[in-house]
Amino acid sequence: MKRARNTLFFLAAICALLAVAACAPLQAPASQAEELTLYVGPELVDCVGVAPMQCMQVKQAADDDWQLFYDQIDGFTYEPGYTYELRVQRITVPNPPADASAFRYELIEELSRTPTLVITGDENGLVGQEWQLQEIQMLADNSVFVPADLAIHTLNFSVAGEFNGQNDCNRISGSYAVDGLNITFGNIVSTMAMCAPESLFERYMQALLDADSFTVEGDSLLIAFGPNVGVLKFGPAAEMQTQTQLELSTTALENAEYQGIYTETIALKDGVYEGAPFVEGGAARPRVELIQPLIRLGDLNGDGVDDAIVVLVENSGGSGVFNYLAAVIDDAGEPSNVATTLIGDRTQIKALAIVDGQIALDIVTQGPDDAQCCPSLLVHQLYALENDELVQVSSEEQGMVSLDNLDGTSWVLTEMSGEAVESTTAEITLVFKGGDIGGSSGCNTYRSSVAAEAGGAPQAIALTPPIVTRMMCPEPVMTLENSFLPRLGAVTQWSYTAGNLALLYQLDDEVGALIFTPQPASE
Repeated sequence: MKRARNTLFFLAAICALLAVAACAPLQAPASQAEELTLYVGPELVDCVGVAPMQCMQVKQAADDDWQLFYDQIDGFTYEPGYTYELRVQRITVPNPPADASAFRYELIEELSRTPTLVITGDENGLVGQEWQLQEIQMLADNSVFVPADLAIHTLNFSVAGEFNGQNDCNRISGSYAVDGLNITFGNIVSTMAMCAPESLFERYMQALLDADSFTVEGDSLLIAFGPNVGVLKFGPAAEMQTQTQLELSTTALENAEYQGIYTETIALKDGVYEGAPFVEGGAARPRVELIQPLIRLGDLNGDGVDDAIVVLVENSGGSGVFNYLAAVIDDAGEPSNVATTLIGDRTQIKALAIVDGQIALDIVTQGPDDAQCCPSLLVHQLYALENDELVQVSSEEQGMVSLDNLDGTSWVLTEMSGEAVESTTAEITLVFKGGDIGGSSGCNTYRSSVAAEAGGAPQAIALTPPIVTRMMCPEPVMTLENSFLPRLGAVTQWSYTAGNLALLYQLDDEVGALIFTPQPASE
């Protein structure tokens, strides 16, 4: 089975997230070192520590699966496009700070550095054109599915091996790889708005996941999926003539210039800015990332044209993770960042919206007695764009964050241990109601009691072992369920992250997170 490794919301940087929930750190042994061989993959992938970031992929044996790596290797300079074999020293850090790793890595020797083909360039005809889905052809019965609006299913390819586009009422993005006429899509992420019942969302998403070959014929792009199941037929997007079609695109926002974070203006490339290392050869450097799921469109300056508000996260290698709001005006279809303001350090973003021309922001931030690492105060804020400045109109404290804030909410699992959970495989749900949680674990239904940890921080929780029905389902559903339930039972904390819910667990020696996206509550 092809499994898309998600890149959006896995909360790793485990000690940092433990600190956010103010739990006690794991006890580390006395300082000691061991020598390891690490293989490092050819591309960085999106991951989430206290905030979204990019991680290397590593493994200790050539035939192992790649694992996300949240630390740095002192003395090692990473360059994408190569697979590395390294000899490193892993040093145990005794009693590390709550927001720091229990290990430190040092490069001993770079054993090999092998160029790796990730994608080809634009000679394949994919790049430089926005493609609109015209129809989905199913080979078994010759049925054809046509979008209600050709503009709602699109693809844009970059020479860097990434794609983005629209899938009905949701935005999608990820990576792609081309080998001759073979094509595969990976790391596919999507916003999770509920589309109309007649939507082609699921059918289109599954076709991308199963894609195996392509051809460009004149003005048409054909992507076959299956094997021998069907064909996606695309045509070039029409010239954008109307103001509606001149809306700011995700691609434009991810490659715009932004002010107000450093003294100089920075230019993002595919949603990320990285400056030069602070110390030559060092890993720490200024870094800013745009959080794609938190892009919001709306008219900010009253000209009747949709502008954008985006969240930028800055981290320069220390414990601070700084969140900024950036207002971006639509200047004849081009993005112009006119104002940026700091939200806070290690602030949890619960919700973000543009309402009647103002920015409504719900956050968990530091209260008067909170350490910087461990916010606990719920605040509702309103901002407005006035004379090219983001002005805070109001700020209303709504009490300490608590488990009660989740009562009556419903969620769908999208990530587990840094890997995407595909809704086409099984839908795992989570509903909070009156001190209990329950839902579908993919095949069966489950129920558990949940309570705030006595004497713990507001986001520390304890669950009873889940009670589960015993129906058997075909693979891979059962494997997914059997992976989810033990981790759910080992959850110790929760937090908001980029508008989603993160449940942090410790299962034996594994520390990870279950990431859920909000869904309308069941009737």
